[in-house]
Amino acid sequence: MEQAGKSMRGEMDRISSLPDCLIHLTLSFLTAQEAVQTCVLSKRWKNLWTTSPFLNFDLRKFLCDDKPDDSE
Repeated sequence: MEQAGKSMRGEMDRISSLPDCLIHLTLSFLTAQEAVQTCVLSKRWKNLWTTSPFLNFDLRKFLCDDKPDDSE
Protein backbone atom coordinates (compact mmCIF):
# COMPACT_ATOMS: atom_id res chain seq x y z
CA MET A 1 0.00 0.00 0.00
CA GLU A 2 1.27 3.48 -0.86
CA GLN A 3 2.25 5.68 2.08
CA ALA A 4 0.67 9.12 2.36
CA GLY A 5 2.92 11.82 0.92
CA LYS A 6 5.10 9.43 -1.08
CA SER A 7 4.98 8.54 -4.74
CA MET A 8 5.12 5.02 -6.15
CA ARG A 9 8.92 5.31 -6.47
CA GLY A 10 9.29 6.20 -2.79
CA GLU A 11 9.95 9.89 -3.42
CA MET A 12 8.33 12.52 -1.18
CA ASP A 13 5.39 14.45 -2.65
CA ARG A 14 6.38 17.91 -1.46
CA ILE A 15 3.58 19.82 -3.17
CA SER A 16 0.81 17.84 -1.45
CA SER A 17 2.50 18.36 1.90
CA LEU A 18 2.19 22.16 1.56
CA PRO A 19 -0.44 23.88 3.73
CA ASP A 20 -3.82 24.51 2.10
CA CYS A 21 -3.28 28.29 2.10
CA LEU A 22 -0.23 27.94 -0.19
CA ILE A 23 -2.01 25.53 -2.51
CA HIS A 24 -4.97 27.94 -2.67
CA LEU A 25 -2.56 30.74 -3.57
CA THR A 26 -1.15 28.60 -6.36
CA LEU A 27 -4.66 27.76 -7.62
CA SER A 28 -5.49 31.46 -7.74
CA PHE A 29 -3.03 31.87 -10.62
CA LEU A 30 -4.86 29.23 -12.69
CA THR A 31 -8.08 29.54 -14.61
CA ALA A 32 -11.11 28.01 -12.89
CA GLN A 33 -11.03 25.10 -15.35
CA GLU A 34 -7.36 24.40 -14.62
CA ALA A 35 -7.96 24.64 -10.87
CA VAL A 36 -10.74 22.06 -11.10
CA GLN A 37 -8.50 19.78 -13.19
CA THR A 38 -6.02 19.60 -10.28
CA CYS A 39 -8.45 17.25 -8.52
CA VAL A 40 -6.84 14.32 -10.33
CA LEU A 41 -3.38 14.99 -8.87
CA SER A 42 -3.95 13.18 -5.59
CA LYS A 43 -6.65 12.17 -3.11
CA ARG A 44 -5.82 15.22 -0.99
CA TRP A 45 -6.37 17.55 -3.98
CA LYS A 46 -9.69 15.92 -4.98
CA ASN A 47 -11.90 18.64 -3.49
CA LEU A 48 -9.29 21.25 -2.58
CA TRP A 49 -10.34 23.57 -5.40
CA THR A 50 -13.83 23.80 -3.87
CA THR A 51 -12.43 25.56 -0.80
CA SER A 52 -10.28 28.00 -2.73
CA PRO A 53 -11.24 31.59 -1.89
CA PHE A 54 -10.24 32.75 -5.38
CA LEU A 55 -11.18 31.20 -8.71
CA ASN A 56 -10.18 32.97 -11.91
CA PHE A 57 -13.17 32.79 -14.26
CA ASP A 58 -12.57 33.83 -17.85
CA LEU A 59 -15.83 35.44 -18.90
CA ARG A 60 -15.00 34.91 -22.57
CA LYS A 61 -15.46 31.16 -22.05
CA PHE A 62 -19.10 31.78 -21.12
CA LEU A 63 -20.01 34.23 -23.86
CA CYS A 64 -21.76 32.89 -26.91
CA ASP A 65 -20.74 34.16 -30.33
CA ASP A 66 -24.00 32.97 -31.90
CA LYS A 67 -26.49 35.75 -31.30
CA PRO A 68 -30.12 35.09 -32.25
CA ASP A 69 -31.39 37.15 -35.14
CA ASP A 70 -34.22 39.29 -33.68
CA SER A 71 -34.86 41.14 -36.94
CA GLU A 72 -37.76 38.87 -37.95
